[in-house]
Amino acid sequence: RLGGQFRLDARGLAQSLQRARTFYQLARQRDIPYADISLARIRAGSGGVAAVVVGGLHAPAILHGFRQRGLSYIVVTPQLAIPTEAERCRSMRLAEAYI
Repeated sequence: RLGGQFRLDARGLAQSLQRARTFYQLARQRDIPYADISLARIRAGSGGVAAVVVGGLHAPAILHGFRQRGLSYIVVTPQLAIPTEAERCRSMRLAEAYI
């Protein structure tokens, strides 16, 4: 509530947390297929050289998949002056790891 008071709605908070957990669980399930599809396309048409653009949420798992397959890669990350959605997601994921 605005006006200096804050009321905690436990039921709404619990529902929001569950929706967030569901979102991240589904996102994690897409990580391996993204890595597999990227690898297949690299092998099929680029002569072993490619640029793969992914959002910050999927990058760690995709890079892990590349490492497991012995692929070399470079990560390019923009440095922005304002918080990005990826940074907010990363903060949420870190917080979730401690729940």
